[in-house]
Amino acid sequence: MIDTNLLTLPLLLSAGLLVFAAAYAAARRRVRSATEFAWLMAASAAYCLAYALELDSRDLPGLEAVVRLEYLATSYLPLLWILFALAFSGRPKPRPALLAALLAAPTVTILAVWSNELHGLYYARTWLRTDGPFPAFGFERGPLYWLTIAYYQLYLAAGNIILVRHALRSTRASRRQALMACAGSLLPWGGNIAYLLGLVPWGLDPGPLAMTATSLCFALAVFRLGLFELVPAARDRAIESLREGFLVTDGRGRVIDANLAAAALLGPWARREDESLGAEAGLAREPRAASGGSAEPGAAEIASLIEAGGGEAEFSLPAPGGGERRLVAQAFRVRVGRRKEKDGWGVVVRDVTETAALLAKLALLAGTDELTGLCNRRRFFEEAAREFAHASREGRSLGVAILDIDHFKAVNDSYGHAAGDEALRAVAARLSKVLREADILCRYGGEEFAVLFPGADPAAALRAAERLRLAIGSAPILWEGKELRVTSSAGVYAAPPGRESGLDDFIERADAALYAAKEAGRDRSVLGG
Repeated sequence: MIDTNLLTLPLLLSAGLLVFAAAYAAARRRVRSATEFAWLMAASAAYCLAYALELDSRDLPGLEAVVRLEYLATSYLPLLWILFALAFSGRPKPRPALLAALLAAPTVTILAVWSNELHGLYYARTWLRTDGPFPAFGFERGPLYWLTIAYYQLYLAAGNIILVRHALRSTRASRRQALMACAGSLLPWGGNIAYLLGLVPWGLDPGPLAMTATSLCFALAVFRLGLFELVPAARDRAIESLREGFLVTDGRGRVIDANLAAAALLGPWARREDESLGAEAGLAREPRAASGGSAEPGAAEIASLIEAGGGEAEFSLPAPGGGERRLVAQAFRVRVGRRKEKDGWGVVVRDVTETAALLAKLALLAGTDELTGLCNRRRFFEEAAREFAHASREGRSLGVAILDIDHFKAVNDSYGHAAGDEALRAVAARLSKVLREADILCRYGGEEFAVLFPGADPAAALRAAERLRLAIGSAPILWEGKELRVTSSAGVYAAPPGRESGLDDFIERADAALYAAKEAGRDRSVLGG
C-alpha cells in the first residue's frame, strides 16, 4: 500500500503557495488583472485541498461528498482563466449576457454533480475502487460529464489563445509575462488530457498534482519576478522551454523570431534571422539563398497555411532517427497597426507523432476482437453500413452469412476453455484464408462469425458460405497432442438493399436460416428467403 501522505503533502504545499499568491495579488488589486489572478489562485488552492481530502477518504459516501465539494472549485477554474487572460491582455470584461452564458456551463456542471443521484447523467455509476494501492473514487462517465470536458477544453484553449495573441502584439516584456502564464496552464491541462486518455494508473487525477509545479511557476512569477509590478525577464525563458515550436514572421514571410523547439521540429533554418518561408507560396519574392531556392523541411507547408489565411494544417517530415514525424501547425495573423502591410503571422508547431500513433492504435483496438484478431461486431456494423450505402446507390446485391460452430459447448466441457479459445483462433485463421479481399469477416459473438459478401447474389453468397463452412471442417485442430474435430452451420441471405431493409434485416434473415440449418442436422449451409 502506498502512503497517501506522499500525495497529499505536495497538494497541501501547493495549496499553501496558491493561497499566498492569491493574498499577494488581492493586496495589489489596483493593478490590472491582479483581482482575477487572486480568484484564479484561490480556486486552484481549493481544488488542491479538496483533492487532498479525496485521497484521504476511505469509503464511497465520503468520497462522493468530497467530490461534490471539489466541483465547487474546479467547475469555475476554466472561466476564471478566461477572465484573467482578458484582464491581463487589457481587453474589456465580457458583457453581462456573455458572462451569463459563460457561467451557465460550470453552474450546470455543479447542479448535475450535486443532483446526480436523481438522474445519473453525470456519473452513470460510482463505486469504491480497490484495484490500486489505496481506495479511490471509481465512476462511469455519463453524457453530462463529456459536456463538462468539452467546455473545460474550450475555455482553457480560449484563455491561452487570448494570452498568445496579446503576447504577439505586445512589447518584449509584456510578451514574456503572457507566455509564462500560458506555460503555467499547460501542466494541469496536459494532466487532464492524460487522465481522460486513461494514461494515469489507479484513477489518479494528475490535474491537482500538476498544480504543485504550476504553483511554483506562478510563485516565481509573482514573488521573484514581480508579475504585477515589473515586467519580468523570465518570459523569454518560458517561450524557450515550451515543447511547441513557435515562430513569428513578417508580412513577407521572413522568420523574425522562433524558439528552440521550432528549430528542433523544423530544422536550424527556423532560427536563422530573416530566413524566408519561400517563394513557393508567394510569401517571398526573392529565392531563398540559404537553400538554393529549394524548400526547407516544413517551410512550404507553413507558407501555404499562411497564404490560405491561417488556420491549422497537419503534415509529415522525416524524423532525425528515421521514420516520419507528424506535426500540426497553427497560424494566426498578428496585427501591429492600421497598415495591413505591417501585419505578420504567428505559427505554433506541435509534434503529434505519439498522439497520432496512440489514437490509431486505440482505434484499431476498439474495432478488433482480442481473441481472434478479427474485426469485432461494432466495426463490422460500421463497415457493413458503408457497403450497404454503396450497394443501395448502385443497385448491387449484398450477401450476409452467419456461421456457428456446432456443439462448441462440448469442446469447452471436454477439453477446457483454453482449447475452445484455440479452436476459435484456428477457425478465424481458416476463414480469413478463403475470403475475398472485399469480404468483411467478424467474430459476431461467442462461437458465431458473421461475413458480408459485397456484390454477391443469393447463389454466390451460398457458394461463398459453403466454402467457408468446408474450410472450418477441413482438418482437425491440434491441441496439446489431441485432435479437435469441429464443424459448423451457416445461415445465408442475399438481396439488393431496399428502402425498408437494412443490415439488421439481413442479419435477422441469415440468423433464421442458421436456425434452419441446425434444425436440419447441422454441418450444412441454408439460404434464407
